[in-house]
Amino acid sequence: MNLAKKAARERIRQRMIERAEQYRMRTDADGVGDAMLALFPYVDPILVVESIVDQGENFYWVLQSPDVISEIEIPRHRHPGVFGIHIHTIGVDEYRKKRHSRDVVDALEVAIEILLELAEGDRASRADLA
Repeated sequence: MNLAKKAARERIRQRMIERAEQYRMRTDADGVGDAMLALFPYVDPILVVESIVDQGENFYWVLQSPDVISEIEIPRHRHPGVFGIHIHTIGVDEYRKKRHSRDVVDALEVAIEILLELAEGDRASRADLA
C-alpha cells in the first residue's frame, strides 16, 4: 500500500473512531447518538460507513459485525426515542454488490479492520485470563 493511501485510510480510521466516541457519549452534533445507542446497545463502537442527509430523513449504514450492516432511516423531525426509525439489515457481501464511492468502500474496509482488531484483542485478553 502506498503512503498516500495509507495516510488516507488512517484519516478515515481516526474520523470513524472519533465519530463512534461522539455517538457513545451522545455529543454528536446531529443528535443521532441517542437513536444509535437505543437501536444498537450491544454494538461498540458504532461505526458508520456511509451517511446521506436528505430533506426529510437521514440515512446511516452501521456496521454491526464484519458480516452484517444495517441501513437506518431517521426522520429529521421525530419524537424522542426510536419511534419512526426504520432499519433494514443485510449482509456485508450483499452491501458490497451495490455501487459505492471509493470513500464508502474504504470506510467499509477500515470499519471491518477495526472490528477484527477489537475481536482479536478480546481473544487475547481472554487467553491471558485463562
